[in-house]
Amino acid sequence: MIRFVHLTQWSLAGFMLAAGANGRGWLYSILGLALLIGGLRGHQRRSRLIAVGTAASIWFGIHVAWMQVLGIDAWLLLVTLCVLPWLLLAVIPLPQRGLSLYLVPTSLIVLIEWLHDNVPWGGFPWGNLAYSQLDGPFVGFATLGGQSLVTVVVCVLAIAVVRLVQHRKLPSVAAIFLFLSFASNWAQGAPGTATAEQVIIAVIQGGSSDQELRQEQEQWQVFNRHIQQTEQLASAIESGTVASPELIVWPENSTDVDPLNNAAAYKRIQALVERVQVPVLIGGVTWQSNPYGPRNAGVLWEPESGPSQLYAKTHLVPFGEYIPFRDLLVARIGRLSQIASDFVPGRDPGIFELRGRTFGDVICFEIAYEDHLTELVHGGADFFTLQTNNATYLGTNQSEQQMAIARFRAIEHRRSIAMASTTGVSGLIDDSGEVVAQSKQGESTYLSAAIPSVSSTTFTDRHPHWVVVLALWSFAIWSTGQMRNKRRVNAISHTGNR
Repeated sequence: MIRFVHLTQWSLAGFMLAAGANGRGWLYSILGLALLIGGLRGHQRRSRLIAVGTAASIWFGIHVAWMQVLGIDAWLLLVTLCVLPWLLLAVIPLPQRGLSLYLVPTSLIVLIEWLHDNVPWGGFPWGNLAYSQLDGPFVGFATLGGQSLVTVVVCVLAIAVVRLVQHRKLPSVAAIFLFLSFASNWAQGAPGTATAEQVIIAVIQGGSSDQELRQEQEQWQVFNRHIQQTEQLASAIESGTVASPELIVWPENSTDVDPLNNAAAYKRIQALVERVQVPVLIGGVTWQSNPYGPRNAGVLWEPESGPSQLYAKTHLVPFGEYIPFRDLLVARIGRLSQIASDFVPGRDPGIFELRGRTFGDVICFEIAYEDHLTELVHGGADFFTLQTNNATYLGTNQSEQQMAIARFRAIEHRRSIAMASTTGVSGLIDDSGEVVAQSKQGESTYLSAAIPSVSSTTFTDRHPHWVVVLALWSFAIWSTGQMRNKRRVNAISHTGNR
């Protein structure tokens, strides 16, 4: 029977996991997971499903509450998609002794997060346990095994806390904590990443626009805001108050007026770039051919050659940039007809050559997909740019969550990140995940600072999926052993009944 105390424990687990998400309290996530795992013991499958469903619904319901600006139905759908993979934690009774006590739930949670990150429609890697450790003592493991290894550490510590409460194993828990802290500190400060060249990058944040304007007018106003802030930056460079950067980064959708096909927009950008004499990475929607359709693109605009290089976003957002099952759903959900055309995905990673340097670009939610960043490192990127448009979620914590993910990626790959948003938060992040400069939401501003340009690679870059593969093998071996034991017991029982 499910009692009030059980529901209280499972609910508290969800609130603590939400409180710890995205680096707001690394210990909360460990304790929240401990409450959840400890609360599964001794319950039948139905009660375990209620336990995990309750905790995960509260966790993700709070974490992605910003989705409510698109409608309660959109929020509930996203929460449901986040919760469903976690129900696998309730399917199998977790071992209570031996190495399996740690191995099974840890492997299962790693696989759950992999599903959450990849299924359906490319997944939604928001709210992963690893991000909660951003400012904690264990984030250094990101350089050795990415977000999956940090998740392993969170799980091990959560199970250790459960053992501490249930069996008073204080010395062993303290030893685990100290060892993992030491190992994380060593990993984050590993040789070869401490020194690097510096590159000066500027990011432009146009700020919020008048929501009452007609769509065409609003497009030009957003464009004009970014032109104006870049002109202010140019004046500061000319006066000597700001050092000339090597690159200026505009956000995603900083111009929804097609910069390649609109003559007025083209001329204004070209004149601005020639004035500042610095390449500008423009974020805009442009229509191309083969196949014909809109592309969400980053365009590198050079003073001499104009728009010389282009990255078209490869990982499009379902129901935002394209409609899955369009013919079926648009006829039944009227709001979806507002997305008149599906965006065309790019085929190549966002690698740009910049006057002897190489950098990698991702657009908006792509920062949450670790494979995108790994691909850019393999392509030679010495730092990353993140072009994003958070205008829809202005006034929520969505932008801060994205900044936290960007900081985690900087640690994971030891690469600096220049994050440019239309309405905030924008910022410059160094290769240790520290924020060098940051804007406020909604303000019109520019930021400029020197950040490291790094060419070395982390173990995670060289072996990106070893933790997931090991978790899959570990869980498969344990499951096979369990099935063999069950068959053996059934065979003995059948023999004894003869």
